[in-house]
Amino acid sequence: MAEFGEHPPIPDSIENLLSDDTVSTVFLKAECPTRVKSGHISSLTLNQLDDPLWDKPTLENLCNELSMVIEQNSKRSDCFIEIERIGCKIMQIGDLRITCAWPPFSDAWEITIVRPVAHLQISDYNLNPELMDRLKDHHR
Repeated sequence: MAEFGEHPPIPDSIENLLSDDTVSTVFLKAECPTRVKSGHISSLTLNQLDDPLWDKPTLENLCNELSMVIEQNSKRSDCFIEIERIGCKIMQIGDLRITCAWPPFSDAWEITIVRPVAHLQISDYNLNPELMDRLKDHHR
């Protein structure tokens, strides 16, 4: 599993939005201002950036570029397309979880980039010991 900030090279337009280590989520939507969620997990804020608006062709090209990153890094276990359906694509690129959505799934082209904000172990969930035993015995 990729560590925080560990991913193959991605388009500069996204990397620049993630340059602040406190940014956990980037929201890009056609003809809407860019928004970023940032801050400590206990005090997250959603901020609108003064960047130029993204348009449909740019977002569509960006989604295609991200798919190419996955193809170029297919040997990495943390670079893959998890879901690809009419109107949406969900990708994992290193530590980044990226969703692309477009009509009819969404009302406009949009891309959401999320990176981890908490690093938990399964023991942090205080699961029932019986369930933990079943999970440990995964060869059943």
